[in-house]
Amino acid sequence: MVRGNSSSDKQELENIFHPRSVAVVGVSLDEASWGQRYLFSLMEFGYRGDLFPVGRQGGDIAGLKIYEKFLDIPRPVDYVICCLPAPLTLQLVSDCVDKGVKSVQFFTSGFSETGEEDGIALEKKLLEIARRGGVRLIGPNCLGIYHPAQGLTILNTVPHMARSGPVGFIFQSGGNSQELVEIGASRGIHFSKGVSYGNACDLNESDFLNYLAGDADTGIIGLYIEGVKQGKRFFRELERVAKIKPTMILKGGRTISGSQAAASHTGSLAGAISIWRAICRQTGAMLVDDLDEMMDLMIAFSYLKPVRGRRAGIVGVSGGRSVQAADSCESYGFSVPPFSPEVREKLLELTPREGASIRNPVDSYLMSWDPVLFSQALKVLDGYEGVDFLVVDISLVISVLNSRRSDSLEKQVEAIVDFKTGSSKPLVTVLSFDGTEDMLKLSVELQQKLIAGGVPVYSSMKRAVCALDKFVSYHEVNR
Repeated sequence: MVRGNSSSDKQELENIFHPRSVAVVGVSLDEASWGQRYLFSLMEFGYRGDLFPVGRQGGDIAGLKIYEKFLDIPRPVDYVICCLPAPLTLQLVSDCVDKGVKSVQFFTSGFSETGEEDGIALEKKLLEIARRGGVRLIGPNCLGIYHPAQGLTILNTVPHMARSGPVGFIFQSGGNSQELVEIGASRGIHFSKGVSYGNACDLNESDFLNYLAGDADTGIIGLYIEGVKQGKRFFRELERVAKIKPTMILKGGRTISGSQAAASHTGSLAGAISIWRAICRQTGAMLVDDLDEMMDLMIAFSYLKPVRGRRAGIVGVSGGRSVQAADSCESYGFSVPPFSPEVREKLLELTPREGASIRNPVDSYLMSWDPVLFSQALKVLDGYEGVDFLVVDISLVISVLNSRRSDSLEKQVEAIVDFKTGSSKPLVTVLSFDGTEDMLKLSVELQQKLIAGGVPVYSSMKRAVCALDKFVSYHEVNR
């Protein structure tokens, strides 16, 4: 039985992302138990509905009664998180049918991903029971739903990750989901809704893609996929969604070793990467090479206004770094055109002539220590029609800071944020450090100030222009 995308199915997904009550089954008083960790993650994340821990030992935990049996819960339950051993899951699903549960998420593993006949048969039986009783399944072998506005979270998240934003994710891998949420939060990526869906024995990537396509809170979508369940349907959904929302795909299992790992991870058969490149070309989705590139691209779509051309204006690099910056831009199809004589003259008024290069890239080390002059230079370039976007590299200043006071550098960052507020051109920054503990601390502080001001931050020029390339290409196609 294959479900479609009817309005009833959409309502089922709405129920999953907005549960009024959650039961965590498999809770014990052992602090290392997965059930307890799930329960505390939900409590710390601020889940607003009713929470029901279930565990055979009974007792109390964090002021909540632990029910020894699932059917002992006296009130309705919408969403169940299962942390039981695989052999106990059939009885749980049967109990969920009796209680009218809407959906069950299985953290539990030991099913089709093992490749063993017993695990495959158990997963099929699980699905048969659920479908007869109208219960939807997420997983098995997954972390489940992430919905910050609802206080619904995957494992090991912390309250500062609860800020909502425009990015939705559909990830087959639980570990990659955690990494995306944790690192993404530190880089200024905020999420609307997401899911780690594992083996996808019932709800799969096409179901969630269809749902996020119609979700008003989601404007950007990222997918990590090892294999798809319904190839033709997935292609149709992707083709429809990528036209209206920037959609990026990280394909797991693109090599022989990766394919073998994918098969043992979620039981997925990985398709050739050449096929996925063709799918992305035909649908308008963007294929990325790794999770870092996906986050870089999510940042661009979250913070930048559309870039309508490929002419870069680069500020703040020196000597060899300016050559590398220009090379990086041109290797991704951007140009770094010399500034006009009028613009160069204006820049020369703001910087000592000794040791300054103002052709593009702008190399003026001394100007970078004067936030007022630096801000004025940015304004000159903002009004110049010969470039389409600006890249500011403040990495060099950090690397030579050493024992000098950081006040001027902080003011420079403030000047960038102030400039961004009223600028007409898209702006990104490049911020790396030289590896010392003090420089790392300062770099993190400056990065957070830039992010708070809505300025995208990248750790290298190459990563910045790689993200900009896909960002600009998307807008070139979807004008």
